[in-house]
Amino acid sequence: MKKTFFIVILLLLLVLGLWLGTTYWFGIKTEEQYRTLLEKASQFQRLKFVNEGYSRGFFTSKARTVIEFQPPPGTAAENQSMQLILTQEIAHGPFPCDKSSAREWQFKPVMAIIETGIVLSPETQSQLAGIYAQIPEIASMRNYTVIALDGNGEENLLIPAFRHTFGNEDKVAVDWKGLSLRLNFTADLKGYSGTLSVPGLEAVGKDLDLRINDLKSAFNYHEGLSGFSLGEASFNLAHLEFVQKNETPPHAFLLRGFNANSSSKASGDTVNILVAIRTDQVKLDETRYGSGVFEMEFRNLDAASLVKLEHTVRSQQTHTPQQSPEAEQMMMVARYMEILPGLLKKSPEIEIRQLDVKTADGDFTGEAKVAFDGTKPEATQNLLMLANAISAQAEFKVAERLLRRVATDAMKDKIVTECKEQRGATPSDEEISATASARIDEKLKALREQRIIIKENGNFRASASYEAGQIVLNGRPLSIQDLLQ
Repeated sequence: MKKTFFIVILLLLLVLGLWLGTTYWFGIKTEEQYRTLLEKASQFQRLKFVNEGYSRGFFTSKARTVIEFQPPPGTAAENQSMQLILTQEIAHGPFPCDKSSAREWQFKPVMAIIETGIVLSPETQSQLAGIYAQIPEIASMRNYTVIALDGNGEENLLIPAFRHTFGNEDKVAVDWKGLSLRLNFTADLKGYSGTLSVPGLEAVGKDLDLRINDLKSAFNYHEGLSGFSLGEASFNLAHLEFVQKNETPPHAFLLRGFNANSSSKASGDTVNILVAIRTDQVKLDETRYGSGVFEMEFRNLDAASLVKLEHTVRSQQTHTPQQSPEAEQMMMVARYMEILPGLLKKSPEIEIRQLDVKTADGDFTGEAKVAFDGTKPEATQNLLMLANAISAQAEFKVAERLLRRVATDAMKDKIVTECKEQRGATPSDEEISATASARIDEKLKALREQRIIIKENGNFRASASYEAGQIVLNGRPLSIQDLLQ
């Protein structure tokens, strides 16, 4: 009996020692991973992450991190970097005792769990004291990061919901339904995925109403060919409504069923990128549009050249001009021209696969495609050869009522200005409509006589193609001079 008891005690001591030793080792590895993440995160443009202190304990550690953001050149604050100070409470693995309400406890070992908070300067604290008093829920905002054994991580940001009324005279009632963000990232920060959810926001005041319902976003990207990010992202918004009530008549904007998706995929040693936008309805004051669809695809893009283009754009954004604007622009064009041959060598294509907008006055549809023949490398050396290596097709159709309304809206300001200059008086809506209608009739007549557009079944349409320097418009060969007449 005594021997059994002794063995049990020995095993318990062994397990305890193993757990304590593992916890101590995880504390060391957590600090190493923390510093590695800061170093890698500092590679992002305009951001610098600096550790101001790390106090490693046995079960927990504390860290203090400064995030420095450098505004882009040309902005008012370009010489004034902005800083944000964060504090981290770090619970060591393998089974940390965390306080996270964002993570269900499970018997799964992890390296660490990090709770992050923001340190406010005395000046900022005094400035935000009123906000904290009006919105006490801000104090319960939480950000938790779970570092897995392999160094990968998961971050969860929770902003709680609240409902308050602000202001004394012009009161605004705000109903914020909260925000949740989940971000998964790889140990080398070259892959990331996550979801964002905002159930809604409603702000009602004397001068304006704002309503946002069910905003969601998802993304999943990883470093692919030549370091170019591949993956997909989506953005969905069920309802957005804004009414400016202090105008006569009130101005209103409504957006329903908005969806945007993008994807970048590898095909051999090239990249294909697809962008698609769909919406159920858009309403501007009393004018309604929708449903609408827009799809554009980029094919056969050289991955290495895309990375060079990204680096060039980033360096241009951070570059401090040293010469005249004209010289800087010429230098920028020269840099892009160096990338152009590589970007065109895989015969890239750009295609508007679908453009379809429905309105109460009729529909607008269109499609277009531009392709470059990469088998002609000499085409990038001069503009004439470049033109011969390009082929293009385009076709559109628009309802006559829609075309007239859009053209009238575009002419309105110019007609009003002309009447004020000539007569010193503002024309009536009837005069504006009559003048615009006459000008539109004249322009449409000229375009139809030249067969630039064709009218059929209440619609105007046009189709054009270009190849080897030859333009064909609505089945009729044209020269550049014909279009300029």
